[in-house]
Amino acid sequence: MAQQIYTASVSVRKMIEKYLITSISDDVYLEITKKKPPTNQVKVFVDDSFQRKYGAWDTAKKSMYIASIFNNQIYTPIVLAEMNRDDNYKFSILDGMHRANVIAEFINDKFGFTGDVIMDSDEDGKPVVIPFKNKLFSNMSDRQKLVFTDSEIEIKFIPESLSNMLNEVFITINDGEPLNSQEKRNAVNCEIARWSRHLDEMNESVFKQITKVGASNNLQRMSAREFVSKVYGFIKNYKDPVLDHARLNDDLLDQYYSETYVMDENVKQYVNSLISSLEGTCRKLKKNKNKVIKMDQFWVYTILHSELFFEKSVSDLSGVSDELLWNLAVSTSDLLLKQSKKLEVDNFQSIEDGSMSKEDEEKVTYFHEEVRRFHTPQAMKYVIEEVKSHIASKNTALIDQVKELKVSEKMEEAEQAIANVSG
Repeated sequence: MAQQIYTASVSVRKMIEKYLITSISDDVYLEITKKKPPTNQVKVFVDDSFQRKYGAWDTAKKSMYIASIFNNQIYTPIVLAEMNRDDNYKFSILDGMHRANVIAEFINDKFGFTGDVIMDSDEDGKPVVIPFKNKLFSNMSDRQKLVFTDSEIEIKFIPESLSNMLNEVFITINDGEPLNSQEKRNAVNCEIARWSRHLDEMNESVFKQITKVGASNNLQRMSAREFVSKVYGFIKNYKDPVLDHARLNDDLLDQYYSETYVMDENVKQYVNSLISSLEGTCRKLKKNKNKVIKMDQFWVYTILHSELFFEKSVSDLSGVSDELLWNLAVSTSDLLLKQSKKLEVDNFQSIEDGSMSKEDEEKVTYFHEEVRRFHTPQAMKYVIEEVKSHIASKNTALIDQVKELKVSEKMEEAEQAIANVSG
């Protein structure tokens, strides 16, 4: 293998034969390469450490890339790292997974190509533009297929001798858009990167229901992995008896995403259980259009759940199921928000009638403002104290009622009892 980075122009046909990232049908493989398909076509390994989540390209963007191949307008290379493995893989892809996947998808008829292709010249030597509209590869003429598979793309090869520098190489390149902070962290070979990837894959249905996190574009940019890393940071610092929380920001996450950082196993397992506990709730919410997990509801639920299962300081909730605990969290959040907003209105009326000064009003802390700033230590402390105080002082009778109904399996009545709190 080469000892230095080099770039080569490779036809689509050769890419299919030697650098395929995902398999294509045997018939199409034979048609394009004129060779018998191997048992395992895929020669390129996809290392999740060096990838964005596939799906960020829509059909229009895919068609633009196919058009650029047809028209020999490829300027950004696919980057492959050479590997010495005992299995079938000979390369690992560092950059260009979207592009490599789009080529395989197009050949596999996963989408129709729309765009203009310069394929011939007229009698005066002027280029003739051929328009395509939602055209599948299999429906193209033999000449059109040949033009596409003869077209060249660039591949940059990283020699195996530089394998210890792949993280740095990945971070300095990009696949059309700059990497965000979490995508850079994901490239670090560390425990929390592997853990957050696994949690993201196992609980996709939950993350889709959480506001801000669950937007498809955000999920594709690893919002779920960043979010669970922040939840880990919150729970890890939750154990501090003086509630001296760390700010849930990039600086904190960068400390965790280190090759030398060892995760707290108890916190890690607890966050796993916390996220999975929302699966039943998400199934119910999904049946109701526009029903999502609001961020304030999630943090109130996390506080209640952690007090019960992590800190084990609220034994009164021991008979309440995950779904009933969620309902209790929602009612608590709704009521605290309602009270807080009413207090703010009352205070502004007091300012108008002269019974309160503007300076005194500015010293008041409002739940609805603090829960939006939950990433800050001061806001965390305030919200936690408000939630615990509310549960301790106002919901004792409710909890007893819910436990009694839950034991007798009168789930609907138990859910209604919780709903009545915010009525």
